[in-house]
Amino acid sequence: MLSVLSKIFEKVLDKRLRRFFIKYNILTPDQHGYAANRSTESAAASLSEFIYKNLDDGLLVAGLFFDLSKAFDTLDSEFMKCKLHALGVRGNTLRLIMSYLANRKFCVDVEGSTSSVFVTNTGVPQGSVLGPLLFLLYINDMPSYINADHLTLYADDTTAAVSASSGEGLTAKIEVVMSDFKAWCWSNKLVLNLEKTVIILFTPTKRKVIKLHLNNNCRLDNSTKFLGLYLDQNLTWENQVDAVCKKLKNNFYLLLNIKTKFSRSSLITVYYALIYSHLNNNIILWGNSVGNRRVFVLQKRIIRLIFNLKPKHSCRTTFKTNSILPLPSIYILKTLLFIKENLNLYPTNAESHSYNTRERKMLVVPLHRTAKYELTPSYVGIKLYRHLPDYFRTLSKGAFKKQIKKLLKEKCYYSVEEFFADKF
Repeated sequence: MLSVLSKIFEKVLDKRLRRFFIKYNILTPDQHGYAANRSTESAAASLSEFIYKNLDDGLLVAGLFFDLSKAFDTLDSEFMKCKLHALGVRGNTLRLIMSYLANRKFCVDVEGSTSSVFVTNTGVPQGSVLGPLLFLLYINDMPSYINADHLTLYADDTTAAVSASSGEGLTAKIEVVMSDFKAWCWSNKLVLNLEKTVIILFTPTKRKVIKLHLNNNCRLDNSTKFLGLYLDQNLTWENQVDAVCKKLKNNFYLLLNIKTKFSRSSLITVYYALIYSHLNNNIILWGNSVGNRRVFVLQKRIIRLIFNLKPKHSCRTTFKTNSILPLPSIYILKTLLFIKENLNLYPTNAESHSYNTRERKMLVVPLHRTAKYELTPSYVGIKLYRHLPDYFRTLSKGAFKKQIKKLLKEKCYYSVEEFFADKF
């Protein structure tokens, strides 16, 4: 149990440590958990972009989704001290952190029977402010020891991706990454759960099925759950759409049962809590898939329920009047915000020539070979961003988000094609 006063000190220390690490660029860019301007969405987008790009180049891609057992509870204090010292945390600050981690006590109470008090010097306090940052620092050196083509970290969720032109080459890379990760876990006293570690093989379409012959106990599967997102080997997002549809159907019946007991404004609040949250989650990846139509149908069904509309009545006016975004508009909003947040990652026309043209600051649409690549957040996002009026692109991030939301609520687009057909 942590006192309120303790959490205040933790907050101050956390803020100052992060400022120090950002200033000297110490934290690995592969880490998306508990980091500023990073999220599960940025982590999922980073991994999917790597997969799409390599598939577009005609390569085979494998994703290794590692599972660490009780990672936050097994951090070694002495290792933590050495790592913090190596990262530049020394003197009184280091002594303060180590005293915070040392001599923590716990006991177990079952139906009034209490165990003896035990002392633990491993792990970080659960529910603490400083705990997540300390864990990030503990695993910060991991990318230096894993020979993967791409690494995505989100706290204790680690995903490595490799690509090769042949099954033999891919198998060799997988074995190297597995060996590296096992060695790193053993050296840092972390436990890798091989039974829950999954490997997925992503292959270009119209290509023969490739079988991997791996010398480890990992499970080779067709899909897995990655940071709340259902990822399948063909990137169809069917499993993700099924999961979202299931959530929406369950919440539809919940709304049906409470409809007569709550006001409409309360039902709209429930909508944003239980419906919109699922529509919004990682939509930049699955929102333009074929299955999104099923989700949109369910969203309109829920809107009709809340506003007492007949089954075949159009919802477009209701969406506009109540400033509720339809699914395609949510996808457009999130994709545009993703591009705005990551403008530094994309080249402009000015980087390819020195002429002072009117469109020199315009983002360049990525070259590609396959139609599947056109589903990537970066490709769709850049095209959406280029279609906006010029003044939108000059806005700050906060103003951009506000104006885009306002535009989408007014226009109420039912498809991405409607957005591109609109002449601003």
